[in-house]
Amino acid sequence: MKYYNYCKNKLYICNIIGFLLLLYSCQKKSDNVFESNSTESSNIKINLIQNIKIKVDEATSNIPYSSHIFSDDLNKKELVCTLNSLTNSVQLYSLDGKKQLEIICEKEGPNGVGEIASFLYCGIDSLYVLNTSSYRMYRVSNKGTILNTYILPPPDNNKYYSSPFYQLGSSLSIHNNKLFIPSLPGIFYYKDQKNYLSSGMLSIVLDLKSGLTTYQIPFPNKELLENSVYSPRLISPFCIDNIDNNERIYSFNADHAVYSYTSDGKLSSTNLMKSKFTPKKLKELPYWTWVNDPIQEFLHFINNTFYEELYYDPYRKLYYRLVKHGASPEMKNRDFNINEFSPNVRYSIIISDKGFNILDEINLANNYLKGLLLISRKGIMIQNLSNKYDEDHMYFDLYEISI
Repeated sequence: MKYYNYCKNKLYICNIIGFLLLLYSCQKKSDNVFESNSTESSNIKINLIQNIKIKVDEATSNIPYSSHIFSDDLNKKELVCTLNSLTNSVQLYSLDGKKQLEIICEKEGPNGVGEIASFLYCGIDSLYVLNTSSYRMYRVSNKGTILNTYILPPPDNNKYYSSPFYQLGSSLSIHNNKLFIPSLPGIFYYKDQKNYLSSGMLSIVLDLKSGLTTYQIPFPNKELLENSVYSPRLISPFCIDNIDNNERIYSFNADHAVYSYTSDGKLSSTNLMKSKFTPKKLKELPYWTWVNDPIQEFLHFINNTFYEELYYDPYRKLYYRLVKHGASPEMKNRDFNINEFSPNVRYSIIISDKGFNILDEINLANNYLKGLLLISRKGIMIQNLSNKYDEDHMYFDLYEISI
């Protein structure tokens, strides 16, 4: 009964926080992401070169998650790949807004994959979909037929309340016939959370040839985090791949540094990517506040600086680190009105070269609250959510970046 009540309470809390974050991301946005169409500094120049409008059908959300760009080198196209969990389907759109392909995956039956939690499209007949309930990864054809089934290790009931899949904000990736699933297992499901930093692992690796799986990479910053009181949500990492160096890089909300690992899970370097607008130490939050007062945790997130996604640009050999700065003026409990929710926060992007030497940090437009960011051959595509009531289209601003 204790475990049941814990999981029930955790699910309720996560639903509240998830709803608040969705509401937070859908506030009024500036028409242009950067403060001017051309942003110049001593090192970086950014130009808005194209507005992209993609018409989506009723099956596709206009605020897609787990999305990525697939480069179709044969046909010289770039395709935006999106997931709709309601219809259990993956859609591919060209940058001129036309749907090129839709792959519908059955939930039940001989070709049933269950509910898709995350996916990766790698080309014809190579759609990988993850089911976190049955602990399975599937390779699916363009017609939705199961071609391969991979069984992932179930959670150890002595360590976990339920499925240890927590954060799938970072994309799946494949290197050398190994598929990497980021941020597993999740701290929310871990029974002994006080010792999680010593025993939790940050990724699971699936060998596509042998079908064997391994957990790898312990917390590289255990000493930093274990003496702090950040909430569990703020110690979960974002993970990206540097395909040029065959490395995986981990970034944490409450850590100025980023950590590079080889494909076999060995720490190769630690590099500082600190925002010039942040304090030396990020403000902490009492560890159990997220259980007792989810609104207070959310306000803490809004009012203080934290790092969000990290991206690698293989075309320009650059890293981008997104930084969310605290609301100004600071929001109080009395200011929180769910019907009139518009925190005045700022975002910036740290840009570094492939050696993590910071080239510049550029402010985004006032009151811009991020949507989806994708890396294209032409530049970076940032989703523009200013037309939040238009559910029939996705809007992107494509920026050219030059040094």
